[in-house]
Amino acid sequence: MKKNAKALTIANRLYDTQDTNLADAFKKAWEITRQGKLITNVSGVTFENRQRALGRLERYEPENINVTLERDKWNGRDSNAIKVNVSVNGGREYHLGYIPRNLAALAAALMDKGGELEARFKTVTGGNEGKSYGALITIKI
Repeated sequence: MKKNAKALTIANRLYDTQDTNLADAFKKAWEITRQGKLITNVSGVTFENRQRALGRLERYEPENINVTLERDKWNGRDSNAIKVNVSVNGGREYHLGYIPRNLAALAAALMDKGGELEARFKTVTGGNEGKSYGALITIKI
């Protein structure tokens, strides 16, 4: 997907989903597209056994952790949902959580138009002094 098409798709989604005018939506869309990547946390990491999984992931270097993004159109809470799945050194994939809702609205629009998003694991956050673990990923658009 070319940069112009990406920017147009993002601008339309921003205009449709956020309280913004079209000019501001295009300005923000071009800013995102020029940047080429977004760093975001993974949502939903406190559910199921995801805290334990993050504790284990902390032992590995980020380059050994593979991240795949999977559209979850039939998600009952968010039709724009995108799952974040991880594996270590090509092993079994584990559903770690979701892209945050506000970013998922933009990323889902790109994915639904055939754009492929590449994600990389950045770091495990928290986990000390009784704090919950979290995860940061980089999404290349």
